[in-house]
Amino acid sequence: MLESRIAAALAALVPDHTPLLIGYSGGLDSTVLLHALIKTRGPARLRAVHVDHGLHPDSARWAESCRMQCAQWGIECAILTVNIEQPPGSSLEAQARAARYTAIARERRNDECVVTAHHQQDQLETVLLALMRGAGVPGLAGMPAATERYGMPILRPLLDISRAELLAAAEQQGLQWLDDPSNTDLSYDRNYLRHRVSSALEERWPAAARAATRSARLLAKAMHVLDEVAAEDIEGALHGHCLRVSSLQHLSAGRRSNAFRQACRLLGLPMPSEAQLNEALQALLGSRTDAMPLAAWPGVRVRRYRDGLWFYSSDADPGEYQASVAELVWEPQELLQLGPCRGALSLVKHAGSGIAIGPVSGALRVRFRQGGEQLRPAPGARRRDLKKLLQEHNVLPWMRCHIPLIYLDDELVGVGDLWINADHPAVVSTGGHKICWSGHLALQAPIL
Repeated sequence: MLESRIAAALAALVPDHTPLLIGYSGGLDSTVLLHALIKTRGPARLRAVHVDHGLHPDSARWAESCRMQCAQWGIECAILTVNIEQPPGSSLEAQARAARYTAIARERRNDECVVTAHHQQDQLETVLLALMRGAGVPGLAGMPAATERYGMPILRPLLDISRAELLAAAEQQGLQWLDDPSNTDLSYDRNYLRHRVSSALEERWPAAARAATRSARLLAKAMHVLDEVAAEDIEGALHGHCLRVSSLQHLSAGRRSNAFRQACRLLGLPMPSEAQLNEALQALLGSRTDAMPLAAWPGVRVRRYRDGLWFYSSDADPGEYQASVAELVWEPQELLQLGPCRGALSLVKHAGSGIAIGPVSGALRVRFRQGGEQLRPAPGARRRDLKKLLQEHNVLPWMRCHIPLIYLDDELVGVGDLWINADHPAVVSTGGHKICWSGHLALQAPIL
């Protein structure tokens, strides 16, 4: 029976005792799924969640209908209402999906797995949409039976079950479901595929959805192999958000692209398109070693310095952050917050060399580079230009303007926690205070 197939598919994904949160729209697919799980697993570890997108006038009535049906079946149903914002040029379907999953993620309890009712025809549509976008292996692999998205586990136990089977089971068991009139609106991509493309394919090839599901599963296996190869190619070369350039240069073009995408994936950054990837690799790897190229695509900035590629999200790129250069007053006993990228400063007593700050010494001043700063980095060393010191210590060029310069009596006494100025009378060999600079972005390439 269909119920036993659903139960077996779910059992292959998670243990039987796992609490489940079922996405329940009230439509045919989710109604059959929820009813089958109640019968095979019992209601004790099941909850339903219905998301009201507010996209049609009957949405509130539908939400109440779902709540009442769940009450009749003896399970809890959370009703969530979301507001859909559609920026110009964006897809309403994509915005609704993002809003839906974001709301479910907030509702989900820590131990619950989210279960959705995507079936074979949904997988066919997903593969076709990916094909129309010119997607690569990850896109053509379609929807996996189990995945982690929006910070939660998502399970799809119906991917090997057709809509015709779901309809037959619902009619046989006398189930009632809701029909969303928007499902016939051909302005939505999925509806167009469902009514104009998928139906024609299945008329000519009745097993089209099953074949697409099988192909997606094979492509998912191929994707795992590509991921394994990429993991080997960048093993030991990715530290934090820095990828060693030399780890890519000996690879073939295909493996280089695969490794670069893997770095983006591991760092949780949006993937570039094929054109964006090719352009990025050309800019980043085709430049002189003394150049500092930048590659960018929506949501991502990648900067190169010497043998390192530095990956940043667009809103956390220190090279784009226009931070204030205004002087800050720092009371020695307090933590001084410097802002994004720059972290915070504090002083702690230190048995070794440090700054001798008495209780009546007054406030320190914190400034940022203007050029021409000098200091003696150690007793007996020659006086040096700060610019030269930063270059010699491989400090990232785009981070140099974010390094706090600490002044006492209007003279430079320390540079972050990198150097203290041995010329300053407040610098002592014992019993001083150590400058602690924490929470800032990386300053130097890691030793790989």
